[in-house]
Amino acid sequence: MMVLKMTDITVKVMIFLMSLFALVWRLSDLVDEVSQGVVKMSVGVYQIRGNDALLAQVLIIGLLVLLLFVTRKNILLVFPHRSKNS
Repeated sequence: MMVLKMTDITVKVMIFLMSLFALVWRLSDLVDEVSQGVVKMSVGVYQIRGNDALLAQVLIIGLLVLLLFVTRKNILLVFPHRSKNS
């Protein structure tokens, strides 16, 4: 049972770290594109530009923030806080 719990927390921490990396990457990409004046996004052969691309990037960033929040909450549930008096 303890091995399963440690595997579970390891997976959650990896998801958290990968989501954090993806969030930093998306934010830096968005800031770079906004500073250049052209916001664009490509998915395979499809490309979107302007407000549609900005909306798509903001949506992706929002989903990554939500994923980070939920994963962080699940990690903290595994390791409950200890009181300072203990």
